[in-house]
Amino acid sequence: LTDSDRAFLRTLEETEPRPLSPGMRILFTGVPSAISLWLLGDSLTTGDYSVGCLEDAPGSQFGGQADPLGSLRQRVLEIGLWRPEFAQRLATVPGHLGAERFGLGQRDLESLAANVDAVVHSGVNMNLAQTYQYLHPVNIEGTRQCLRFCCEGRLKPVHYQSSLAVIDQIFVEDDAAPFKEDM
Repeated sequence: LTDSDRAFLRTLEETEPRPLSPGMRILFTGVPSAISLWLLGDSLTTGDYSVGCLEDAPGSQFGGQADPLGSLRQRVLEIGLWRPEFAQRLATVPGHLGAERFGLGQRDLESLAANVDAVVHSGVNMNLAQTYQYLHPVNIEGTRQCLRFCCEGRLKPVHYQSSLAVIDQIFVEDDAAPFKEDM
C-alpha cells in the first residue's frame, strides 16, 4: 500500500455491514462476465432494486458499444433471465472501471455517488495469458477506484464477488466434483 492508500484507509469509520435490501440503487461493475450477468439477472429477478451497470461509453477510448443498454439487455436475454419489466429498473452508467474516478468528471462522480446505495464489484480482466501490467488497470486500480467510490459522499457497502469463490462453493457442496483447489 502507498502512503496515500494508508491515509485513505485511516479516514474510514467502522460501519455495520448492510445487506442488499428492497428499494436500493445498486451499481454493478464487471457485468460483461458470465458470473456477473447471472448476479445481475438474479438481482433483478429476486429483488426490488434499481440497477446501474458500469459500461464503457459509446465512442470512448475504451471501445464501448453503440447501444450499451441494448447490448446489456441482449446479454441478459441470452442467458434466459430477461423480463420486460426489468427495463424500468435497469440502466447503464457510462464509465470505465480501470480509469481514475471511473473516467468521470468530479461532478458526475459526485452525482453518481449520491444516487447509489451499494456496489456489487465483480469487474476483472480474466485474460490469464496477459502480463501483470496489462491486468493491473482493471484488476488492481479498478478495485481501488471502486473502494474509493464507495467512500465518496456517504459510505456505501461494496459486495465483492470473486469467480473462484463462487466455483469453490459449488464444489464444496459436492465432493464428487472434478475441481478441487487447496488454498
